[in-house]
Amino acid sequence: MKVEYVVVYERGEENYCGYVPDLPGCTSAGDDLEDMRRMMREAIALYVDTMRGSGSTVPSATSTVAEAMVEHARILSEPLGKEVEALMAEQGMDMPTPAIETIFSVIEVDVDEELDGLEIIEAPRVVEGPVERITSG
Repeated sequence: MKVEYVVVYERGEENYCGYVPDLPGCTSAGDDLEDMRRMMREAIALYVDTMRGSGSTVPSATSTVAEAMVEHARILSEPLGKEVEALMAEQGMDMPTPAIETIFSVIEVDVDEELDGLEIIEAPRVVEGPVERITSG
């Protein structure tokens, strides 16, 4: 299954981060732009695979690069709010600068091919049943 989505990449001080506007919560980070693109392909593949596995409908790619640019600019222009500003100041964090290097692009992902290249670590099993308490004496 091949999918194609708009991706927004931002350059931070030490790395790149990115998100897919059409896949809520689908984010990733990488050391450099090449690493970021690889990580984003993996994130998209895992997101789509999880949606398919749960029987959910995979969101369609509806955003265009132009729409993503407008929405991103709108988000950045919104004030953080006094509570967030106070929390950041309390933690000694600087306010974000409005000039963030941002790249908007379209990425094509062959979900099955991406998943074949990943080492999937399964979550530990939860064993149900009575719990035996052992005490030392």
